[in-house]
Amino acid sequence: MGQELLLQVKDLRTHFYTEAGVVKAVDGVDLEINKGETLGVVGESGSGKSITAMSIMRLIPVPPGKIVSGEVMFSGKDLIKATESEMMKIRGNEIAMIFQDPMTSLNPVLTVGEQIMEAIILHQKTGRSEAKKRAVEMLKKVGIPEAESRVNNYPHQFSGGMRQRVMIAMALSCNPKLLIADEPTTALDVTIQAQILDLMNNLKKDFGTAIMLITHDLGVVAELCQKVLVMYAGNTVEYTNAEALFAAPKHPYTWGLLGSLPKLDESEKQRLEPIEGQPPDLRRLPQGCNFAPRCKHKKPICEQQKPTLQEIEQGHFVSCFLYGEGGKRHD
Repeated sequence: MGQELLLQVKDLRTHFYTEAGVVKAVDGVDLEINKGETLGVVGESGSGKSITAMSIMRLIPVPPGKIVSGEVMFSGKDLIKATESEMMKIRGNEIAMIFQDPMTSLNPVLTVGEQIMEAIILHQKTGRSEAKKRAVEMLKKVGIPEAESRVNNYPHQFSGGMRQRVMIAMALSCNPKLLIADEPTTALDVTIQAQILDLMNNLKKDFGTAIMLITHDLGVVAELCQKVLVMYAGNTVEYTNAEALFAAPKHPYTWGLLGSLPKLDESEKQRLEPIEGQPPDLRRLPQGCNFAPRCKHKKPICEQQKPTLQEIEQGHFVSCFLYGEGGKRHD
């Protein structure tokens, strides 16, 4: 039985028009997420992961930003063409987002209960007493002790890990179909990180929510994700299921990311191999492949033309001239 497609992004391009030039923050991203599935989005800082998420949510500031082209099909509806009033019904209700920093994402002058209740009242059309019950229930679900009293506390009265749990409670309060988690464990210690990730995984099982997990941590991706999208300089460079990516990665950039991970196995201990060089200036992208200046495997064509995303094995898409221009195109 095939899985049901929830989100499909095709050739998404989001640019920022600045005095210093056009910043091509997202310049050709393709991805799919099925219902109840977790997609990991990985890549160095500045690769366009967060802007892809913000584009899906239609939260790009205009100006200077603009979604130049592409499709974002969610439950059969193109969000790029949706009106702002339609997006307001979708945001927080059908698609929810956990932002990187819970301290700046939460309003310091409102109790956490008020902030969770706001979304419930707006989208679920319930009264305040019912919304408060639901807020307490969600705080319990995310493991906050004494939820009945803590619902009346302010964000500064919570630790960093507890604030992140509040953000997750808020995001899941309306049972969204898709949860976008942008570096949900940044600035948390490893014990709390593990608890937050376990919590998200358990809530996914309980609610059947699909998750788009943006992270730098490939270990987290290996543990939690069914599919992986590797981004570099605003492009999709590799996209496949997690098992295939870790067993047989195809793109030189993915090789570099995996090669820079420490190995615990005694037989595999070796010096870490960092990816040499720096990501390109998004205002002045190279003529050919964006990764060519840093790639040890480049060919002459790599510096002249941009590769297209192609299916080189079933369900395994790569944007690289190492595999020629054959294969089924993903367009």
